[in-house]
Amino acid sequence: MVTIEESDDEKAIVTPEFRLKFRWLGDRWSHAIETPADPWITLAESVEWQSPVESPERVVSPTYQELHFQEADDAVIALLVGAAGPHHFSASVHVSWKIGRSPDPYNQGWEYPTTRMVFDVADRCRIENVDFECNYHIHEPPIKEHLGNDRDVDAHGDLMRDWRARLDWTLRSEDSYKAMLSGVPSRRPKTTVAYANRVSVTRWQVRIASPLSIEGSTRRMNYAWSHSVRQKIETK
Repeated sequence: MVTIEESDDEKAIVTPEFRLKFRWLGDRWSHAIETPADPWITLAESVEWQSPVESPERVVSPTYQELHFQEADDAVIALLVGAAGPHHFSASVHVSWKIGRSPDPYNQGWEYPTTRMVFDVADRCRIENVDFECNYHIHEPPIKEHLGNDRDVDAHGDLMRDWRARLDWTLRSEDSYKAMLSGVPSRRPKTTVAYANRVSVTRWQVRIASPLSIEGSTRRMNYAWSHSVRQKIETK
């Protein structure tokens, strides 16, 4: 249920619930996460870093000039490399799809097809003390509601900017269960996510960061986008 689509300036990894689309901008590959909506609508898109020379000490998002796909069992892996200023970036994105069932006895009779995109990103840089992040714009729609608790909203009704393990949303789709952006808890160093700011009435910016360095001047982070739908189990 994981397939590949390719054209001259666009490439994509596709599942029933998600599409990871890469688009060539002339000097780099950008990427977006899309959900089905006659046929697709953008849920999130990478914020491209425009100033590696003027601000080499703060990476807004990695820059990728090369992209290859690799099939592995029931998944597809995107492999990316690139450079900007003193930074050398690499990434792998493991895209998988499976059907799960809830252990909750009150949810018996339902199943949850889920797409998971796991990003493993590294920045090898000759400069120390670099702020290394991945930033995305998320869109309303397809986002319907930001899930959380009372601490997620301040006195002005705005979303809080504190770092956390995950962000959750419901989407404007009848069968959509939940979309999520999270650090990968089984990987180190620990990656966290946060809201940055509202870009417009229909767009938010989110930040992903890892506070630690590995192997001297190398920064690394692991995070995942996932989307689950809820559907009734068919009985014969």
